[in-house]
Amino acid sequence: MVEIDYNELNTEIEVIFKKNKEIVFSTCLENNVTSRTMSYIYMDQCFYFLTHDKSIKFKQIQKNPQVALCLNNIQIAGYAHIKGHPLIDSNKIICEAFKESHREFFERFVHFKNAIFVEVKISDIKVWKKEDKKDHFYCLDISKKRAFRK
Repeated sequence: MVEIDYNELNTEIEVIFKKNKEIVFSTCLENNVTSRTMSYIYMDQCFYFLTHDKSIKFKQIQKNPQVALCLNNIQIAGYAHIKGHPLIDSNKIICEAFKESHREFFERFVHFKNAIFVEVKISDIKVWKKEDKKDHFYCLDISKKRAFRK
């Protein structure tokens, strides 16, 4: 394992996150894993999703906030937090960004009384990359701000 530049790898990955609009989001409860493709926005090393409080994912997150996400060759682990209804004051910035990125979806669902934002704070990221004709596993430890190549 070789330590590499954290900021360089983090910036490279953030460009990919900001460019895309959908990601596979997985939750788990009592050994029952569920995954679904979700529309998202990415800000400040967090993903934000619009869903509702009757969903399976909501029930799983309430009891087990550990989640996983996948975008192409990028694996993400993190912790989910329920942010509440999109139209409450504390969600104003998220609301505007989500509306800008996913206007039709947002306008269709934001006024439902059980609509909620879910925030996922990233704990670590793993990326498969080919370099010098060899496959490498690149790892970002967000809390320690360290990056490695395996």
